[in-house]
Amino acid sequence: MVINVEGKVVANEEKNYQMDEPNPKFNKCYEITRNFPGCPRIDVVAYDYDDFFGNDVIGLTWLDLDDRFFSQSW
Repeated sequence: MVINVEGKVVANEEKNYQMDEPNPKFNKCYEITRNFPGCPRIDVVAYDYDDFFGNDVIGLTWLDLDDRFFSQSW
């Protein structure tokens, strides 16, 4: 798993993979300090682990904190 903010890697868990685990549990917490308004989006990308062929993206999401902070529904 890799977390990016403004194109810079904030967290890289590439070495903490779980071999042959269909339901991995990461149990991690990251604190990222940003200013409002104008907070950049946070990208989270999950990879699988391959010894020979390179890691493949298996999931990704992004968080727009400005949108959530100023939204009436949140």
